Formats: sequence, C-alpha cells, structure tokens
Amino acid sequence: MPCPCATLIAAIPPDLLPELADVQGREDGFTHRILGVFPEPVFEGWSEDIISPQVEAEYEQLIRKLWCLNQKTVYFTIEGKEQWIEWNLKHHQEMNTLPEYLWGPWSKFEAYCARLALVIQTIRYATGETSEENVDEKSVASAITIIEYLKGHTRKIYRYLRSRPRTPGTPAASAILQWAQVKGKKQISARELYTWKVGGIQNTRDAEEMLKMLEEQGYGRLVRITNKRGRPQVVFVLKQ
Repeated sequence: MPCPCATLIAAIPPDLLPELADVQGREDGFTHRILGVFPEPVFEGWSEDIISPQVEAEYEQLIRKLWCLNQKTVYFTIEGKEQWIEWNLKHHQEMNTLPEYLWGPWSKFEAYCARLALVIQTIRYATGETSEENVDEKSVASAITIIEYLKGHTRKIYRYLRSRPRTPGTPAASAILQWAQVKGKKQISARELYTWKVGGIQNTRDAEEMLKMLEEQGYGRLVRITNKRGRPQVVFVLKQ
C-alpha cells in the first residue's frame, strides 16, 4: 500500500484521562492530536434499535465510490476560500485569549478543519450531491461546525487531563473534596487551593480549572461574592 493510513477510535473512562498526560507535565504533542468528545451520560435502558440494512448498504456503496476515485490535487473554490480565511482569522484571535495549556490542541484544529472540509467535499462529490471537486463554502461551513463542537469538549477533556496531582495515586479533584471535608469548608476559593497546594495545585489558574471541573461533575457551583475587603470574588460552594 503506497499511502497507508489508519484511523483509531477508542473509549477511555474519565478517571483515566489524566493517565494520558506526562507525569512531569511535559508537552510532546501526543494528546493534542486526539480529537475527543466528552458527552453527558445518557441512560436510556434497553433498545432494539439497530443500523438498518439500507444504511449499511449505502455506507458500503459510499466507501466503494471513494475507493475508486483518482488521486488529484484540489483547491478551495473562491467562496470556500473566503469562508476559510474568515474562520481562520477568528480562530487565531481566539487562541490569543486561551490559557497556555489549550494552545496545543487549538493549533491542531486548523489542520483538522481543512482535512474535514476536504473529506466532506469528497463525500459530496462521490455521492453526486455536487459536481464540484474543489472544496466549496458548504463543505467548509460543515467542517467549521464540527470543529467548533469539538472545542467545547476539548476544554472539558483538558480539565480532566490537568487533574493529575504532583503526587501520583490521588486525583486532585478527590484531594480537594477531602481537604474541604477535613477543614469543614462550605465554600472554597482558587486562592485557598493554591496557597495550601491542595492536590498538588501549583497556581491559581490550575485551581480555577479544577473548580470548574468539580462544578461540571455536580459537586457544587461557582458563585460570585463580595469578600471581606469589599472586592468581588468567585468561590466554589459545595453541594450539601
């Protein structure tokens, strides 16, 4: 095979996500190349629903059509390129507002968006939806929709990836909850977690991300209060 390519699809329990991160906090780009989704759990019970034979046949036919296409260089259409540039500029502006730990995955989204646009255009061409071989604005828009959807999941995933404590064996989230219980805390601030280095937290930004993750897991909620000095402050109020 002159151009080998393998696509891997896998699942991992949320509690094991931190295992993907380097213990010493080094970035090698491996996790940045993984497109992940982290949907809310759905408990629907038993179902007899299956993929219909018609859908299976149509999918097989699509794969055969794609396999028979000749390799060639394609480009953006004028409209497709305009839409790509518009999104590309917004994407890079967004990167300037992100915390450093999200720069890696966001930098990969640019190439993934282009690849998805090409895949979508090729599928539309193979199925006869369009006679245009070059990537048009419809395919670019569809790719952008997918990437923007993945961005929200990536934020959530990276909060879990960063939950590994400096001391192996105890998830930082659990350490925070245990610390709050021992101290009799009803609310926690990011500064407190950083000051006491709870769960191995090294800075307030990490603490803020951990509190967001705990909120997503249903352990409490983030609220804005006025502290004793009369200044606004966001604290995490534990669920009673």
